[in-house]
Amino acid sequence: MLNLILIKRITLLTTMKSVHSLEANLNEKLGIVIFHGWSEGCEVTTQYEEAIQSIRSYLDSSERLTVYFKFQFFDTHSLSYIFCIIKLLDTHHRQGKKVAVKWGWQSSTSIMKLMGEDFKELCDFPFEVFEQ
Repeated sequence: MLNLILIKRITLLTTMKSVHSLEANLNEKLGIVIFHGWSEGCEVTTQYEEAIQSIRSYLDSSERLTVYFKFQFFDTHSLSYIFCIIKLLDTHHRQGKKVAVKWGWQSSTSIMKLMGEDFKELCDFPFEVFEQ
């Protein structure tokens, strides 16, 4: 009986995880990147690596970029990638590029507000924390 309960729980967690996903979109015409959704687990590694490379390439040939973070949730694995993106933006800011972050949070996820405020303290470029 215990094995059956564990199998049902794993199946439920797997099903739930597939519903929650991370999306990252770069709109070169508008000069914006939007990250939204649930960012968790090692399966987001490729998405973040591709996004970081896209941001780097875009800023090498463009003067401005605004990055929107609109997470419902992210884990510590994702945190390191978010920090890398913010460091990358800071590097380009120091080179004279106009970069900005807009960090959205929902009232049901106040921890996301706190994380945004913590990141904002690290930045010398425009960083807005707003309720979605």
